[in-house]
Amino acid sequence: MIKKFLLIFCLILISNSAFAYSIYKDVNEKESYYPVLFKLNKEGIMIGCSDGKFYPNMPVKRSDYARVITKVLKLDGKYVVSGVDFYDLIPDNPNYDYMQIALYYDFLPISEGSKNIYPNGSIIRKYAILPIVNYLKKDDNISLEQAKNILGKYKDRGTLKPFDLISFAKADLLGLIPITGKDVKINAATPLTRADLAVLVYNLSNNDYDMYTQRVENVSLRKKGIGSRIKSAYVDGNYAIIPVKTELPIQMTTKADSQKSQINDVQSAVIPWNLITKDKYLLIKAGSELELRVTDVQKRKFLFRNGKLKVESTKITTPYRQTIDFPAVLIVNDKIGLGNRIFKFKRIRTTKKETSNVRLLKDIKVDLTSGYIVNEKL
Repeated sequence: MIKKFLLIFCLILISNSAFAYSIYKDVNEKESYYPVLFKLNKEGIMIGCSDGKFYPNMPVKRSDYARVITKVLKLDGKYVVSGVDFYDLIPDNPNYDYMQIALYYDFLPISEGSKNIYPNGSIIRKYAILPIVNYLKKDDNISLEQAKNILGKYKDRGTLKPFDLISFAKADLLGLIPITGKDVKINAATPLTRADLAVLVYNLSNNDYDMYTQRVENVSLRKKGIGSRIKSAYVDGNYAIIPVKTELPIQMTTKADSQKSQINDVQSAVIPWNLITKDKYLLIKAGSELELRVTDVQKRKFLFRNGKLKVESTKITTPYRQTIDFPAVLIVNDKIGLGNRIFKFKRIRTTKKETSNVRLLKDIKVDLTSGYIVNEKL
């Protein structure tokens, strides 16, 4: 009985030892930050790679930084209504929402007018730490002399500018300057490593910070995009107006035919690319779906008359979860040659995936801060 008990006890020890000390092949359990990695792995906040390694000294990808920070700050359930379009970040990217949220809350630095967000790029420690300090409610007034005293243990504090000294002093008070090696430095201009990020989020998750609550869920600033410019559109405050009779590009997703269609037949189309103002403010996002109806149709009669087909848009459903009236008429690609004019037997139809245009039957007003189309008389 005693032997059996000892055997079970040894198996438990071996099992616990293997789990506690072997989660990553390339991290020694004696590293000061190892307990941090263990806890974050257990909670699923930050895990290693498929090869069983953690790569602690590897620079963090901007997309990974965005995902981890938004999770630990419990922002991953937020919904940014009007995301910013980038060449290198498509909605199908698994980190799309995380990066849009991180961008909205100013966690990800990008150059003004940049067309890329660089998901696989690195982020330096200054730009990884200080935006979080700004997000947390830390309004203590710290003088330059106080900042120098607070940062006294850091060997490279003398390399910082006065403003950064004060900001990093606040970061230190919040426990947000990760130290993963024996050298105690701020290393403001060096890339944030995976081990650095682990220590940073561990400290965030173990403190009850007083968060700002004044932030709204929707975008508070006008967002710019990349796409087809609508020259006739103009901006009035936080709104843009697309005037009546403006032609907008669409792509048909169904077929209509003067010989087969009936009045009130439902047709559909999508906006194939982003529509923007001349200043690149986003008007209508790519992928918005149009519902159209056949409002007039007439079959062709050989040697007597051409066919007739009129299709009008009734409503639009945008990626912002909005469905609203969108009165416009489809411009059918109707090229009637001389023979058709003489013998009058033109059959008119639209084809699936055909690129065409709709002409607006009224002004369209767009809220540039949310992306919503405003349903009101102008």
